Amino acid sequence: MPGEIYVVMTGNDNELWPECLERNFVAMGFDTPYFDAWHGGDYDAYLALEYAAATTGTPDADIKARATLWFNRATRLRESVGDLWLHRDGAALYWAETVDAPPVFDPLSDKVIIAKPTTNWSKRNRKTVALGWDSIHPKAKDYLAPSRPCFMSPTAT
Repeated sequence: MPGEIYVVMTGNDNELWPECLERNFVAMGFDTPYFDAWHGGDYDAYLALEYAAATTGTPDADIKARATLWFNRATRLRESVGDLWLHRDGAALYWAETVDAPPVFDPLSDKVIIAKPTTNWSKRNRKTVALGWDSIHPKAKDYLAPSRPCFMSPTAT
């Protein structure tokens, strides 16, 4: 049974989804300086990058919240084992579970992709019934369609 359930978009505008589907992983991307700070476990350096990128007048609390959110999301992804990940692609709903394997760090242009291996992505439930957006309960759609795009959004378990 999964530990947590996440709704995931893979990269900006889902740019990583085709590769996630093909290579069986869930992923997010960080600009290289952010990745270096996160990978080094240096939250203060990560926070400094957020401060430098913030627009004038952004409240300190907002900057710190954003830094904490993304720093922790990458950590949660790296450490994920047995978590259930859900992804909507058009009318299809896919799911996969993270496996006990080391994360993958792949350079991509000026970013580094943080990826965690998963089981094969499936658009069928365990009884082999197709999972389509139109076939799920309307209340489930509220949980599976975040109000704003995000890389991963924990859902209630």
